[in-house]
Amino acid sequence: MGLLAPVALSLAALAAPIIALYLLKIRRREQVVSSTLLWDRLARDLEANAPWQRFRPNWLLFLQLLALAALVLALTRPFLRVDAALAESVVLVVDISASMGATDIEGGRIGAAKKLADELIGGLPGGGQMLLIAAGAQARVIQPMTDDRQALSDALDELQAEKGGAAIDDALMLAVAAAGRLPRSEIVLISDGGVDPTMLNDLAVPARALYVEPNVPENLGITTMAVRRNGSGMAELFLRIFNAGTTSRAARVTITDADSKIVVTAADLTIESRSDESLTFSDIPSETAVLQATLSPVGRDDLAADDTAWARVRAGDHARVLLVTPGNLFLERGLGLLPDLEVSLAPSGTVPSGYDLYIFDGVAPPIDLGAPTLLFNPPPDNGVIEANGVIDNPTINGIANDDPLLLGVALDQIHIAQAAALSAPIWATSLVNTPEGSLLFYGTRDGAKTAVVAFDLHDSDLPLQTAFPVLLANLVGWLLPETGVAPPESVAPGAVVALHPRAGADRVEITTPSGATRVVPAASEVLFAGTADLGAYAVRDMAGESLLRSSGFTVNLLDTVESSLAPVATATAGGSAQSTTGPAIFASSNAARRFIWWPVEVLALLILGIEWWAYYRGRRWPRTAWPTWLRRSILKPRRWSLRR
Repeated sequence: MGLLAPVALSLAALAAPIIALYLLKIRRREQVVSSTLLWDRLARDLEANAPWQRFRPNWLLFLQLLALAALVLALTRPFLRVDAALAESVVLVVDISASMGATDIEGGRIGAAKKLADELIGGLPGGGQMLLIAAGAQARVIQPMTDDRQALSDALDELQAEKGGAAIDDALMLAVAAAGRLPRSEIVLISDGGVDPTMLNDLAVPARALYVEPNVPENLGITTMAVRRNGSGMAELFLRIFNAGTTSRAARVTITDADSKIVVTAADLTIESRSDESLTFSDIPSETAVLQATLSPVGRDDLAADDTAWARVRAGDHARVLLVTPGNLFLERGLGLLPDLEVSLAPSGTVPSGYDLYIFDGVAPPIDLGAPTLLFNPPPDNGVIEANGVIDNPTINGIANDDPLLLGVALDQIHIAQAAALSAPIWATSLVNTPEGSLLFYGTRDGAKTAVVAFDLHDSDLPLQTAFPVLLANLVGWLLPETGVAPPESVAPGAVVALHPRAGADRVEITTPSGATRVVPAASEVLFAGTADLGAYAVRDMAGESLLRSSGFTVNLLDTVESSLAPVATATAGGSAQSTTGPAIFASSNAARRFIWWPVEVLALLILGIEWWAYYRGRRWPRTAWPTWLRRSILKPRRWSLRR
């Protein structure tokens, strides 16, 4: 039995004033009598001066306290846990996150989840049907709605714990969309407690959560891994290791060159329970491309997915920028201030391929460039935008200050002697306007990002203002987004990675940790979703047989929530939640609540009726306490006689 509102137990303090009323002496009215012979017992009470009298057992007091206890218990809303019948249509969501791969219980947590799901399949009512959703890095339907129990069991057998987190929100939204179209439906979530069940409260469909019953976890895991280069060019590795267990644990960390399998360094450490420890490894050889950290705990370890992590050592793979200009010191110095750029200069003429960004200053770009382009002072025959003459001393009458490219840029005080008369095309967004045309606009033209500045920097005071380096950084940052220079260093399992090949590449070759190679046609942005495996991925931008760039990324768990293996909370039928710090109330059956407050309330009223009857038993009811019609009809019924 449980209590939904245990705070109501505080009302039991009302028993104190009830008992106090029985301990207070009765204040009697003084009356002159002829003799006190018959009043000795009363006189003994009047001998003491204290206001209290000795406690004497009283049936009325006992009944009143019993009635109070019953009323307080009814206010706490007691309930019993009973088996709840399944609805006719059930959408079953199974958590397959990394923590479900823990081996702290026999058969693993994912095995226990399958047993719970099998019980639900067997408990479907006649004609009932079920839909199965796996909540991994992405939510997906593994078995459409069906009443074929064998098909449901076969789909369930194929489930395995993944290496990352669980997209529970997406899975529940998918479940609501499926269950909302069916009458008499419900959602059932099976998890290990690493999911906050309060998300079930506001669903439009009845929902409940079932939990496997884990043991006390014992796990060490790598939760952070990062590499940087110091001033001398050597790599430094930072690690953070978390102990999810209840006792201090010893472990050994080994750092290996992932390509050559040569051990670079190692360290031993001891971590206190429910805490983490940080390690820093310096002077890692500069020729190392990918580092692998392997954690070897001493004793039991319930999760293997977080014992290994990888990190790429950046080899100075900067974005390659080609500046085509007859000479512009402002642009050269402005680009030199931006990090991770490798700037090359070229006069007007033949433009080589293979650069990540092209900047043309007063020079017309090639028509078939197909790469991000930034134009300053485009000539009339530039091939990108039509120029309609020249504007002398243009007057600015509109600035899109709310645009992200103008964040931190104040252009209302610049002065321009001369600018090209340009009209922003349909593919562009204008940032600075004049009555004769636009001075600054950007957009995507034929699949390539393009930005245009309509004036020569030498014909304005913009380079002399603080707005210039900020504007240049914003433009380059938009033309070369953070994920466009190179793939991200590390992503979570199942994440979608955006790859931006170098200009001129015709394909992208991606090699997974298993050694398989996938070839994807090059585009301005290539989305790669095959990141289910942990490890290092190699990415090569190819043009024919030529390698334009070699890079890569790593896939790691690095998740403290998954490594902790500890339950967050539990939920019961109907979406109501209860917090917990351990597995004591985790359900292994289809539990629901049956409230029993109303029988307790009826019992309280019955006790009050018995107390009232006991008080008036053997006494004459006061006449004034009853209405006249009631006294005449019931208390004093008329007598009828028979007349001849």
